Formats: sequence, C-alpha cells, structure tokens
Amino acid sequence: MAECDFSDEVRQKAFRSAGSQCECAEGCKEHPGTRCKVYFWRWDEAHYYRIDPARPPVYENCRVMCLRCHRNADAKASASNSKS
Repeated sequence: MAECDFSDEVRQKAFRSAGSQCECAEGCKEHPGTRCKVYFWRWDEAHYYRIDPARPPVYENCRVMCLRCHRNADAKASASNSKS
C-alpha cells in the first residue's frame, strides 16, 4: 500500500499511539516472537501499513512499521495472495 493512503492526521495519531516504535510483532526473522525494536525520531520517517487492504485508510486500520518489517509484511501478503 502506498503511504499517501493515510492522511497526515491518521499517521500522526498512529505514530503517537505506537510510542514512536515499529508495531510489528509478527515474528519476523529479525525479531522472532517479540516486537520490533526500531524507534523513529519523527512521524514522517515511519512506514504506515494497512492491516486489512480491503478496509479504508483510517486510524483503526493503520499499523506503524519500519521499512524492513513493512517489506516483510508485503512479502507475506503477496505470498498468501498467490496461493489463493
């Protein structure tokens, strides 16, 4: 998903809610079984990922992620879509 899908207001709210930290806890190989340890200095440095691509770009459907975890999530989503 493109980052511009989320408004600045949604991204800033999600960033504050995440505590300036990547929210990925999906067991990436870099942080198996724990939450990612990457922190951001500013809200516009983070990546914003739609939890459910079919839902609109609203706060409740937004997850703050670092680039590495965002790429891992996209790869997992692509792999599961190709199996369908």
